[in-house]
Amino acid sequence: MKHLLIGKVIWDIIEDGYVEPNWSTPLQVDRTAKREAQKNNSFAIYHLESSLEKRLFPRIASCNKVKDTWKVLKDGFQGNDLVKQVRLQTLKIEFENIKQKEDEKVREYCVRVKTCVQMMEILGEEITNYIIVNKVLRTVLLK
Repeated sequence: MKHLLIGKVIWDIIEDGYVEPNWSTPLQVDRTAKREAQKNNSFAIYHLESSLEKRLFPRIASCNKVKDTWKVLKDGFQGNDLVKQVRLQTLKIEFENIKQKEDEKVREYCVRVKTCVQMMEILGEEITNYIIVNKVLRTVLLK
């Protein structure tokens, strides 16, 4: 989603926030800039809303600014710092205990390991390929 909004040239409004225009400004240049900012805010919210499942929409329905909308979604999916730490610890334990199942193909097992690693990386953990390869080689079945 972040890359889509960067591509649409509206990511800045998420990072910097949107300030409600003061329509009393007499200069046409200022009014045009304010309308553009308002349009970008609405456009970014539209993209966020349209990418959500219907069941998730109520979380952001009351947000009028895209920065607030993004924060609600980010916190909802990643959590705050404490939640991230708990999730990261859970994923680390999962990574330590992961082993290939008897009926699992090596490719499927590698996908499972990579998925766990990617989830840890999303939460800020850096894992080298060396660690991943060693883990797979130690836990793959001999067959």
